[in-house]
This record gives sequence, C-alpha cells and structure tokens, in this order.
Amino acid sequence: MSENNKEKLMLLFGKIKKDKKSMFIVILGLIGMVLVFLSEAVPESETVDKEKNSVYSYESRDERKELEQFIGKIKGAGKVSVMLKYEGTAENIYANNLTEQSNGEENRREEEHIILDKGDMEDGLLLKSVFPRVTGVAVVCEGGGSSSVKNEITQLIKALYNISSSNISISEMNS
Repeated sequence: MSENNKEKLMLLFGKIKKDKKSMFIVILGLIGMVLVFLSEAVPESETVDKEKNSVYSYESRDERKELEQFIGKIKGAGKVSVMLKYEGTAENIYANNLTEQSNGEENRREEEHIILDKGDMEDGLLLKSVFPRVTGVAVVCEGGGSSSVKNEITQLIKALYNISSSNISISEMNS
C-alpha cells in the first residue's frame, strides 16, 4: 500500500472516530462480517430432517392409479376413478449409534444418527420406510349401479387393504 493511500485511510478513520453515528455503523458492519465468518466456520448440526432426507417419498397417486386399473379389469366396471383415505403419513426409520456410559451415580445415554457420506451429499442410513395404512376407499365407476359389480369391487378392496365394507363406497359415474 502506498504512503498516499495510508494517509487517506488514516484521515478516514479520524473522521469516523469524531462522528458517533458513523462509528456505530462501522462497528455494526464489522460485527455482521464476524457473524457471517463464524457461521461459515462452524459446522452445521447433523440433524436428520424426515422430509429432506427421505429416500422414498410416498406417492398415493401410484397406488390409486394401480387400483383404478385393477378395478377397471372387472367385467362391467367400465371407466373407474378412485380416492384413498390414509391413516397417518409415511415415515422413514434411520439407523442410530447408541452409546451408554455409567459412572456409578448416573447413567448417560447418547444416540446419534449414522450418516453416510455420498461424495457431495450426506444422508442418513435408512433401515426401513413405513407407509400409511389405507383406511377408506371411494370408487366411482360406470358400472357402479350394478349390485354384482359393486360386490366384486368391494370384495377386491377388502382383500387388498383388509378393511371392512363400511369403509368402502362405490357409486355410479355420471354419463
């Protein structure tokens, strides 16, 4: 840095020292820069977010479409539209590392998720995914006015989802 620039810098600091408002703004700016630097230097906590790290995102549309296609194969059912009602939501179960320590007076237990490093990404070790249970089915189909078609669809849904016929509704589709 040249001598001329040093003098200008010293002159600027002298002016800032005299003006309290300018000094306050400079101090706030420096504090902000330090906080930004610290936030980058401190590692992020390794909490596992169910939504962010889910390996499987449960899509009821796939199950609904499969059921529509399956019911559509029943003689007399015709065009089919299905709605499914679920109990709860999908949940992923991740592996944990459990550490227990005892010092005579108290027992200490620590549990942390096992994290896999996948190069540019970290993810929890997924043990299993638990999908919500179907608790109700509504079917609207062209053949929904026929008692024999209704009976076949009801038996099919009862067998697939293990739900009672009181949780199954079948109606005839508008023409």
